[in-house]
Amino acid sequence: MKPPADAAVRCPCTLEELYVGGMKKIQYERDEFGLDGKSTKKKTELFEFELKPGYSTKTVLRFFGKGNNAYSYQTCNTYSVILI
Repeated sequence: MKPPADAAVRCPCTLEELYVGGMKKIQYERDEFGLDGKSTKKKTELFEFELKPGYSTKTVLRFFGKGNNAYSYQTCNTYSVILI
């Protein structure tokens, strides 16, 4: 069994948001442990983060411990790719 992949999330932004910054909310799905501790199920997460002035489309944001789960592995990360 191989470790779960990081959860990738696209974050659409306007040019104004990239220039001025602000708070941004994204919604994504991730795999989570089932009640038996071995099976996984999909869970929808809502995450809010700060969009700092000067971010570009080449900026990749990584959020540790917010990604997929799998039996006997640590929780993976979520990364967000900024799009215009």
